[in-house]
Amino acid sequence: MDGSNVVPLSGADIAREVAASLKSNAVARAPSNIHVGNIQYTEFVSATLNPKPIIDDFLSPDLALFVGAGGVSKTTFIEYIAVHIILGRKVLGRDVLRPGSVLYFTAEDSRERLVARLRCICEDMELTAEETRLVASGFFIADVSENSFRLTEILKETVQPVEEVISWIVDTCQNVAPVLVIFDPAVSFGVGEHRVNDAEQGLVQAARKIIRSIECCVLFVTHTGKANGRERTTDQYSSRGGSAFADGARMVFTLVEVEHSGWKKKTGHELSLGDVPLLLTPAKMSYAPAQSPIYLKRSGFAFQHFDDIKLSPDAALNISADKVWQFLKHELSAFRYHSMNTLESSGLGPTRNEMRAAVGRLKATGRVEIRDRDGIHANGARQYLHPTDVPKYPSQFSFGN
Repeated sequence: MDGSNVVPLSGADIAREVAASLKSNAVARAPSNIHVGNIQYTEFVSATLNPKPIIDDFLSPDLALFVGAGGVSKTTFIEYIAVHIILGRKVLGRDVLRPGSVLYFTAEDSRERLVARLRCICEDMELTAEETRLVASGFFIADVSENSFRLTEILKETVQPVEEVISWIVDTCQNVAPVLVIFDPAVSFGVGEHRVNDAEQGLVQAARKIIRSIECCVLFVTHTGKANGRERTTDQYSSRGGSAFADGARMVFTLVEVEHSGWKKKTGHELSLGDVPLLLTPAKMSYAPAQSPIYLKRSGFAFQHFDDIKLSPDAALNISADKVWQFLKHELSAFRYHSMNTLESSGLGPTRNEMRAAVGRLKATGRVEIRDRDGIHANGARQYLHPTDVPKYPSQFSFGN
């Protein structure tokens, strides 16, 4: 056919054909599993606002996001929490209301590394042989670090859950019966970051399919963004990428390492050599009242939690005074003599006003006094701050005290 007998379509004809095509495609794509109906009486009176928590006022059977910089102990802490869920043991001062097994999908650490870390956690928690056996039997690992295992894919320019993969996970969970399913790290289970919010929303949709099938918590582990990591932000939008993850999640937790200085002032406790001070922030809690940040001390593979204590001004001043007093004793043992000026420039930590107030408290309580230095140069400081419970000369120190 040479086309000489073809009648050109008018603009109206083209518009009608396009509309008909769109309508046809819409009908073809119409979902068959959506129920539309009014509310029945039994449904009306039995509907609940919140699901039964797994950990009281902390973790519920819904989507959770765990955010932290690389190397901040994310995986170790999550495994630590998992041990308590399996054993039904109180954690972070909260009751485990739904004990059960845990399923860990790892695309980063190998199975062997996860198992070794779990063993170290059990040892440092000083679990019995029977408790350790229960942990091992209740902790399931799916190592997909060497596989192309994705929860989502791109179909017709739209990020969608991979139905075959979701069905396989749901079928697997029927046998495992986990209350917590972990995907670590989240970026390895999506379509990448070239379409950030679409990729995150796809993972949110995939998680919801799993949650509604087996009523568990799905927890995605993700890293902080570069700027957030440097600034140690703790709000719900601290993760790398877009905002869809935090918006779609019902719980968002951030974990950051904090400065050693100020730890005792915040918690009332000292840090030992090798301890790592951390701050866990429940940044978003849809099913619980707003939660205060939780201070954690990691010692080996175990964690101890502390509340942010609200010190009175007098108690805070005493803590600062103790810090200055210990510093002066240490410096004097090394033949370093401090005046008020050198103390303020020492980098010890308190502000200038706090430092002066601390020294004032030490003087008032007789723990520090001003003494003259012997044999100083003409332009040197003639007086220094001396802790009263130590001898004049460092050689007389008892270093065991």
